[in-house]
Amino acid sequence: MFNLFKKRSEKGVGIKYWDIDPGPGFRVITNEDSIQYVNEDASKVIYFSVLIVQGNSHVAGDALHREREPEIVEDANGWQFKGMKAATGQVLVCVVTVKDQADLQWAKEFFSSVRYKNIG
Repeated sequence: MFNLFKKRSEKGVGIKYWDIDPGPGFRVITNEDSIQYVNEDASKVIYFSVLIVQGNSHVAGDALHREREPEIVEDANGWQFKGMKAATGQVLVCVVTVKDQADLQWAKEFFSSVRYKNIG
């Protein structure tokens, strides 16, 4: 069961299958197993990671189809909007950190705009 989810080891792999557009003014940081978008004053930081689901288990299928409502958590640096999106064989994990509480609406709208590209 613990081998169902694997992070991709190649830089940015998996992210390319998602339509992500935070808008102008963001720089991209590609890490080993994640990607970040940071605006000019770092008041908005978007983090993505893709978990690949392997196997043909009922547990894997269930995990993919039970997207949870995003949650908002306040911390010392502001607010975090945390959500997941599922597609065939993968789960996209997203955390949007904002310094201004008013930007949470932007975070919700941005997260709603992220879509899986149906590359066939």
